[in-house]
Order: sequence, then C-alpha cells, then structure tokens
Amino acid sequence: MSATNGVVETTSSASLNDFSPISTLERQGAGPLGQRLVIGLQANASCWLEGGVESILKLKRGDNLSTESAKHPALNFEENSEDDFDAFAFLQESGEKSSGAQEVDGHGKRKQGIGGFFRKVAASASTTLERQMQGLAVRIDQGRNPDLLRVGMYDADSNELLALTESMPMPSERQDLRFEVPLTLPARWRQKKILLKLWIQSGAALLQSTKAARNYLLATTSIDCAQLSIGIQAVPLTSKLVVGGKLELCVMPDPKFSQVVVDRNWSLTDPDTTAYASSLNFLPLDQSYAFKGKEGTRWLMATERATESTIVLPVAASVMELAARASLKSLHHAQSVAKNLRANRHDSNDPSKSTCSMGVVGVTTETPPATTGNLSISWRRPDSMFELELLANHVIPISGEEFVSPSSVINLKFHPKLCTEDILPGVLNQWGGRLPQNGYLLGSIYFCLSIQSNDYVDLWEANVALESYVNSQNNSVQVPLLKNGLSVGNLLMQIQISMPTEKPKFATIPSNDGLVSLVGLENLAVGVNPVLDADATSIPGMDSLRHQQLATMGYFFTVQYMEQHLSIRQSVTESFQDRARAYKQALLQPETVSPHQVRSPKSFRPSASRSAALLSAIPFNVHVSTLNINEVNSTHDISSAKQYQGASFHNVTHGAPSDHARGFGNVLAGISSFNVSGGLRRLEKKRVECAGALEKSQNQLIAAVGNYLATARKIHQVNHIPARHAEIQGLRWKVFECVHNLHHVTWMCAVRRANVFSQSLGLALSSYLTTISDIEKCAAGWPDIWRHHGYMVCFEGLLSAAGKELGMIEDASVAIKMLRMVRVVIMPDNGQPSKAVSVPGSPFLKWVNLFASGQGSQRQFLLQVGVDQAYYRERVPAPIQNGTAVQFYPVLYQVGVDIRQWGAHAGSNLLKQNGKQDGKNEISKGLVDDEDDDVGVVDDDVLVSLNFEALQKMNAYAHAINPQQILLDKVQQAMNFAFAPHDGSTRSDGDSLLPVHPSLSLLHSHIISSAGKMNHAILDEAATLAQQLGGGGLVFCKSGKDRTAMHVTYKQAQFAARYRDEHDSEATLRDATLMRIYGVRLPICEKNVGQAKYAFNALQASNYLAKEPLKVDGLGGNFVV
Repeated sequence: MSATNGVVETTSSASLNDFSPISTLERQGAGPLGQRLVIGLQANASCWLEGGVESILKLKRGDNLSTESAKHPALNFEENSEDDFDAFAFLQESGEKSSGAQEVDGHGKRKQGIGGFFRKVAASASTTLERQMQGLAVRIDQGRNPDLLRVGMYDADSNELLALTESMPMPSERQDLRFEVPLTLPARWRQKKILLKLWIQSGAALLQSTKAARNYLLATTSIDCAQLSIGIQAVPLTSKLVVGGKLELCVMPDPKFSQVVVDRNWSLTDPDTTAYASSLNFLPLDQSYAFKGKEGTRWLMATERATESTIVLPVAASVMELAARASLKSLHHAQSVAKNLRANRHDSNDPSKSTCSMGVVGVTTETPPATTGNLSISWRRPDSMFELELLANHVIPISGEEFVSPSSVINLKFHPKLCTEDILPGVLNQWGGRLPQNGYLLGSIYFCLSIQSNDYVDLWEANVALESYVNSQNNSVQVPLLKNGLSVGNLLMQIQISMPTEKPKFATIPSNDGLVSLVGLENLAVGVNPVLDADATSIPGMDSLRHQQLATMGYFFTVQYMEQHLSIRQSVTESFQDRARAYKQALLQPETVSPHQVRSPKSFRPSASRSAALLSAIPFNVHVSTLNINEVNSTHDISSAKQYQGASFHNVTHGAPSDHARGFGNVLAGISSFNVSGGLRRLEKKRVECAGALEKSQNQLIAAVGNYLATARKIHQVNHIPARHAEIQGLRWKVFECVHNLHHVTWMCAVRRANVFSQSLGLALSSYLTTISDIEKCAAGWPDIWRHHGYMVCFEGLLSAAGKELGMIEDASVAIKMLRMVRVVIMPDNGQPSKAVSVPGSPFLKWVNLFASGQGSQRQFLLQVGVDQAYYRERVPAPIQNGTAVQFYPVLYQVGVDIRQWGAHAGSNLLKQNGKQDGKNEISKGLVDDEDDDVGVVDDDVLVSLNFEALQKMNAYAHAINPQQILLDKVQQAMNFAFAPHDGSTRSDGDSLLPVHPSLSLLHSHIISSAGKMNHAILDEAATLAQQLGGGGLVFCKSGKDRTAMHVTYKQAQFAARYRDEHDSEATLRDATLMRIYGVRLPICEKNVGQAKYAFNALQASNYLAKEPLKVDGLGGNFVV
C-alpha cells in the first residue's frame, strides 16, 4: 500500500485485478464444505463521492472530503489554479528517516545523507508522475466513463485478499449501490476477523485499457465473523472521504448443498453426500448473485448451481444391457445365416452335405472334327436359376476310337446340398410336380464342349441329373453329347456321389428382438434371401409375382461378406457387453481422478473423452443448471428457507448426443466403392436410398431374366441362366452389391442409434425428474397434462451445419426423435427388480428398469424409476402415480452458432446468388480449429428443416393442450405425422396438418426468415414457449461448455429480468456477462479441459459472438485467444 500525500490509502490496479474472479474448482472444493457464508453488499447513498477520483486527486495534505461538503470541489483540471505539483516538496516535509541514509552533525542533529536524498527524490517523482498520469487520463476521458467501485474482503491480520465483488459504475447521482456479486466468506474464516474495503478507481478509458487505474480506499470496516448471523444487518464504515457511510449485509448460508426437498433448486437427480465422498460424482458448482427487488428494501438473492445427474450412468447401463442382449441375438442369428451360406456353397464340405467326385476322360465320336476341345462344366442348382460354373475351357481329347487305357484329364469334386425346399417350378415339374421318393434334389451337371473347326465353333452339350448316380456301383459312364438336339458323340467320365453322414442342420436362428429391431429400424431389404435382421412377423409374404420371381434367384449374400460382417458384429456385441459391465461396476467402485482426465465410466464425462469408445453411451458434460431466486427483506425470518418467496429456473446443459468415437467417415469403407458418411440423419437417408437402389437393381435383373427365358423357351425348355451370360450376371452382382451396402449401412445405423439413444434418454430423464421436483410447477397442474399429452423435452442446439458438427446434428436429431418411443413410470421402491440397475449416491432414486416391446418402427420402451416410498407418497404428483406412464414429447431446435456456421451462411448465400440453390458446399477446413478437423459438407438447409419439424411438433402439442376449435382427432393425426419416419428430406411449412397456433406465430415468423442467417431468436422464443407449455429445456453445443455457457447464462439472465419485471436488454446482457465471468460456467470449462477459459478466439468474438445474446464483450481474458 502507498498513500497520496498521506491522505488516502491506495493500491495498484494489479493488486486487485490480479485477483481472479473466476470461481475455480479449487475454490469450489475448498473445505470444510457447506460452511461458507454468502454476503450480499449494498453501500448506502452516503458512500457516493461527489467528483469521484478526480476529487481525490485534488486533495492536499490535511484536506478532507465528505458526501456533505468538500473543501476542494472537483473542478476541471484546467480551471484549478492549485494544480501544480512540486516534485521537491518533500524537502520541507518531516518523516521517518532511515539510519542508513542519514548522518549526525556536530550539534547532535541528524542530517540527510545523499543516498537517502536521491531515494526520496525518486520515490516522490514516481508518486507524483503516477498521480499526474491518473489526472491526465481523467482529463482526456472528460467524464464519459464513470468511476468504478468494488469491495474487497481481507484477512484482518495478514491483509490477504479473500474475495472481491465486481466493479460497479458509480451512479451520476447520490443513491444506494448494490453489488451483484456477493462476497463468499471461506469456511476457515468463520471464527476470524475480516476487513471490508470499499475501493474506487477511475473508469477513464485510457487507464482501463492499460490496466493502470489506481484504487483509492473510499471506506473500510472491521467485522468479527463469529458475530455474523444469517439475515440482513448494517455495519458503519470508517472513511477519510465520506461521512455516514454504511454497508448493508445480506448474509446467507452456504448454497453448496441444497436443502433436500425444501429448496426450489433441488432436483431428484442431485447426488447426496455419499456420492461426493465416494468420488461417484464431483462436487456441485455454485455462485450467488444479489439483485435488486421491486422494492428497495428487498433483496433478490439468486443462486446459480450446476449439479451432476445421478441418473445418466444407470440409464446408460440399462440401455447397454438391452443392446448387449439384442446384439448377441443378432450375432447368433447372423452366425446361423453364415452357416447356411457356407452350406449353400458347392466348395464347402459338411457332414450334412453330399459329395460328388467326377473325372472326365475325353470325348468319342465317329468323325472327330478336331483332336481336342474346350470343356466347361456348370452346376445347375435345383433352388436357383443361375448356373454355377465349376470349370471353364479345360482342354480334353477327342477321339474316333475307344480310349485304350482311360485316365481322367479332369478331376473335380464339389459338395451339393440336399435341396428339399424352394425348388424351381420348372425343375419340380420335370419330377411330376413333386419331389422324388427320396425327398430331395441335388441338381444337374451341364457340360459344354466348344470345338474349333475351320472357320466356325461347334458347341456340344450334355446334362446329367446327379440324383441318378447316388450310391451307383458303376461309376464309369458315357454321357451323350448333343448338337441342336442330335447326338454327336459321348463324354466318357467317372462319377460317384456319396450321401451325407448326418442330417442337415441348416435352420436359421430367428432375429426377433435383435439390435436392428431394438432401435426401431425396419428391414428394408425386401425380397432378399436369406432374410437377415428382420423380425419373423415383419417378413413380407412371398405371394406377389415379384417375390416369387426373386425367390427363384437364390441367395444374395456372399460368404466373404458375411465372414467380414461377423467379425464386425462380434466386436460390436463385445463392446456393448463391456460397456454394460463397466458401467455397472463404476456405479459401485468409481475411479478417483481429476474431472478432465476421466476416461472410465462416470456420471460426468468430459468433452476431452470424445474418442473413448468405452464411454460412447454416456452423455457428455451433463449438468442440471438452476437459477434459484429467493426474496429476502428485513421483515423476514430468513433462517427458514421455506419462507422465501421466489422462483427457480432449470435447464440441463450437455454436449451433443452423438457417437463421436465412431466418427463420421465412410461406413462402407472396405465394403463397397460407394461413399456413405455423416451422422445418423444422413446415414438413414442414405439407407433409404440404398433400399431404392436395391429395388431398382432387382427390377432390372427380373426384367433381364424374363426377357432371356421368353426368348430361350421359344426353342426349348430352359430353367437356368447360363453362367456366361455377361449382362445378366452383371445385373445379378449389382444386386449383391446393393444388398451388402443396405445391410451394412443398416447395421451401422443400428449400432449408432443404440449409443446415441442411451445418451439422449439419460438427458431427457434428467430433465423430467428435475421438473417433477419443482413443487410450484407440479402444483400448477402440469402433471395431468403430461399424463395425457406427454412431457415436452425441448432441446436447443448450437451446432454449426458444417464439417463434423453437421454429423453431430444428424446424430442428435435421430437420438432425440427416438425419445418418442419412451414412456416413464415413477414407482415406489418395494424392492429392486432382478434386472434393474441401482442408482447409488441418490437420496431418493433407488433403481431404473428398462423394458422393450413391439418390433421395428413400432418399438416402445418402458422405463421404470424406483423412488423412496416416503418421497413417492409425499412428493410424486397424484396424476403420475399408480403406474401412470408419461410419454416423452421431444423437439429439437437448432441454430448454428459457430464460426463455421457464420462462414457457411456467407458461402451459401454467395452460392445462391450465383444460381446454385441446393444450399450445400464443400469446405476444406473450418476457420477455427476446435479440437477436431472439420473437413466435410456444409448443409445450410438442414437447420431450417429441423426447425420446421420442431415447430410442427410443438404446434400440435400447443393445439392439444390449448384447443383452437380443431377436432382432437386431427390434432392427434398431426402429432403422429410429425413423428412419423421419413427419409430425412427437407420439410417445409406446407407439410403441417394444422394452422399455426397463435402462441407460436412469432416463432413461426423467425423460422420462415431464418434461411441464411444465424437467428438466435429462434432458440430464445422456442425456449420460452417450451417453458410455457410445461416442458423442460436442454441446451447443448459440441462440448456443452462454451457456446452453451453463452446461451444458458443469457436464458438465466432473461429469467431473472422477467421475475423483476425488467425490460432492459442491455441490463439483461450485463447480468449474463456477470454470470459468464463469476458463475459456474468457467469451472465447467475447467472440469472438461483442465483450464477455466472459454474456447473462443478474437475472430469468433468479433463476428458471430459480437451481438446479443451471445456477445462475449466484457469477458476480458476469460476466453482463449
């Protein structure tokens, strides 16, 4: 500390500015926990200093200022005749002299040494220069920027700075001044003494920009903390500058841990102390604010809290249990299909198949046209019209005489299966329309001998029914060769067929309730054999001509594909099993590690763990964020929280519910030359396109086969397509490729759906349980509406429709839509069911139990939540008791708030101006690196489409709970249409079956005008409407820490403004900025990445974050640059 002419105590700007206002994790976790005090401060009007810092700079030694009068009124510096500072005035001043800088003359008097003289000159010059610089800056500013006041809390003994309020501008007129950021008294100082110091500094722009503004002590007071009591009290201030100054203190208990059930900001998902003690959950984050009430004597003490949800990990474990069981069924089903495919192959030896051994000696004919010919051999299966070529163009001898010592020039062995079903109609007709007495068919061997003779090629043919040679004793045969139906020679060969030693075991294990069906997908591969991943009841009948035609074409899966796919399916099954096992284990034995280093299952998953596949089913960075306002005044006994008037505002904040670990690259890599990439919305649209391509290729194959058979049968009966028919074989392999593509994309979508659904379900349930914890909301009658129409979960997304974030949007949109399949039942805990997952660390939640019913697109989930019996009786609203199921009603609004979206809009608008209207473009890289490489597609239109879809859903809900003379049947029809599966194409305003509800007209206009813009008013209005419709709000960006922080703090500031009946948008933004700097959002950043800073840079701050409501101006160094 130093003094200005011995009048006013001062301190440098750095001494206060270096005290970080950020509530770090270290401060949040300082013990002993729960014993701090929160002290709101209000300086009375007597603390108002006329002239402010300028008056202080005019003071000479012995002068005093007060709020009543000033000996030296604050004149303009140019008008002050006394404003000349003498740097050597100290020579006439008395003071303490240093023994090292003085000497004694002959009369015993001390005289000043030359060293002390220069030190005093230097000190005086420095002080004077600094004072004159402060004065110069004040002159230049000309009062444009008000002086700033703040209060610091100090240890009375060590003068250690313990806490600091925000800087408040000094009002232009005398009035009380309330600081909005209270001082938090650490628990270790509850029995000590502290000093409260009221500082003033110049707000001159030059001093603020250089951080050189000096702080002047306006007033101070000493407080014995042991004497502090909860409530409102006034303490007098000691000052050399003001008279009658007082501080009013509003002392509140530690808000770290909510009073269970009593506090409005408490949620059913909150952990109890055992969860914190066991490291199952990290400590809640909190910050209080002191707002002015409608009356001057009223304090609005608002507490912002961010608490982890105890329910997300048990829900993830439950979903993974279901997924693991379903995936195992799918694996066994696929293994049985693969076994059938192998058994269906001619080169697969199996004890349940026959074996055909064949040797060819040559050809005998009366007049050989040549000495050799080229022989091709094909197997004509009885269950498929496509020949299988066994041998191609093998040279064999042709002789006009018998072979003296016959020896085989061709030796062939293959393993035809015993066909008992799916026999070709033409083949069956050759056997009189029924199977032979032995009950099976093996097919026939087709021989084609090509003989080059002079200028032409002769084709001699033969066909041998394999059934004729089963267990034949005479294995040497002569098979007649025909040309144009006439015999031209004989094929000399040996053939032996041995029958199987075991009965066929080719039954396919059904895929009922497999993974594809579990996640709500239908099998789109119509007419494909073998049937893969389709519930038995959903397999279409084969009564149509098209299905009958396809049934004659055999199998359309290759063994090679199935072998490759089985390894993928095996890996996925093991992954689901590992997750289910690890998640349940973590509930009992959590790992102790710093939050940003978490890579094992926990309720909190940091954004830095995106690549951890083990955590794929756990949502990111989930916090139940609340702002609880309590009205306090001097007439209330505030020792009992039950007597507070006020309100509470809840949101769930989180990272994007997306399968980050799987990425957004080409899912067909290694399978096909086609590229199918992106998130679920795009993948499922591609899946529909794959199904369309399959149908088209099937139709082309059917047409080509039909044309061939119609032409060939004009000459003779034909049942098979030649193996060398290039056109038809090409079309056939095109069908194979389409089947493989469709199947693989379907499986990838199913796996991805399971992971992201697990995330969205934990988020939605957290919102629902938080809302039913709100006594006031439940008392307003909303539970009865939820029972009839569902609980609205309104997701507000802040992702850009570019690069990887586009993939995250696509994942999130499907994950959120899947919530419509879920119904929740709150049940009293009468004992944990056998398959339920426990919820440790919660005072009232005991277990969750997830059931699946229905099939495919008719899939439904019932989620039972067991709660403490006493809580169930006393607090669960009656309309949702007694087994009442509440269905989720999910909506997603999405506005791109990111530098990439800013660039995407600009680029898209430019493209449209140049005539390209599809709204899509390729970007090579985002302008700003945000942990991921954002190479990929820009889809500007997806945001508009998503918002129209959300509007249709919200519109139907609004009509249902607030009818507008429209039949309820039509409203229900509109609801069903809004949630009906579609191909992911853009929906527009014209798709709605209902007129826009009057309450949604403003939101409707925002969405209509949103193309090519970052219109944040969409989220603002949608969030307000969701709250008015009794729903819960969920806010997310990529990681849930930066853009989410800007959005949710603005929402909280709006809520506080509405409660105070204020309509000043600038004041709302100031409150939001206050929360962004002092509140819980920066500690959340630290939890995620180990650093309490927002990940914004100067380019972002100067563009898309330069306007309300996400404006970052005023955050200082608290964002990464």
